[in-house]
Amino acid sequence: GHRYDVSADVELRYTTKVINRFTIQTNEEMLRKIIEHLIGNAIKFTQRGHIELNCQQKHGQVVITLTDTGSGIPADKQDEVFEQFAKADAFRQGIGLGLTVSRKMAQKMGGDLQLDKAYTTGSRFILTLPVK
Repeated sequence: GHRYDVSADVELRYTTKVINRFTIQTNEEMLRKIIEHLIGNAIKFTQRGHIELNCQQKHGQVVITLTDTGSGIPADKQDEVFEQFAKADAFRQGIGLGLTVSRKMAQKMGGDLQLDKAYTTGSRFILTLPVK
């Protein structure tokens, strides 16, 4: 339901490398909240290029990545994005708390949420959840 908020210059992509269907026992509501928050952030900071949601299975985990070609997070702020009240600067108001809550939810489900610091063309968040 995010299509309408996105700039016309941004392509939304959903890709998967999952070959065999599998089931994860997880809290669907929490998972949806995390993904919606990540997509919402990506939309806020991406004016052109693409936002890609990818899902794959690796080493007994589901790995969901959300990659955008937005403004990214400055290197000196990357360690803070998950801290309770971190805000990269005034124009990024509100980015901090949602990520803190999202990471806590991921950890509650036995997984984690990380920022991929090696990706520099925007932001990439990596959500990992165990396949039970």
